[in-house]
Amino acid sequence: MSKVKDVNTKEVESSDVKENTVKSPVARSKDIASSFKKQKEQMEERLREQQKVRVLVPLGPTEKRGKSFLEIGLNGAFYKVPKGEYIDLPQAIADIIMRSQQQTDESLSMFAVERAEDVRDALS
Repeated sequence: MSKVKDVNTKEVESSDVKENTVKSPVARSKDIASSFKKQKEQMEERLREQQKVRVLVPLGPTEKRGKSFLEIGLNGAFYKVPKGEYIDLPQAIADIIMRSQQQTDESLSMFAVERAEDVRDALS
């Protein structure tokens, strides 16, 4: 075994010296992709195990049944939910849809109140 001098000039065994290896961008990219894939698979498994909830995503005024979808992603697991049809979904996905619908309803109600005030002011 050879001897190597460290920064302080004392001798150490070469087996004690660790090489500083830097991964190439391609290797780091593969590691990241592998990590995302593992996270996606874990989320899909959790969603499969969850209680299912029947959900109806309403159609918009110009949308047609069978041709309109709501796409939802949660930590790499994606769902393409048909609009205007009842479908059983995992609880977490149903919760996302419910929160989204609540936010839309709140926004529309705020707009309706502002619009009503504008109309009232215009008529007075």
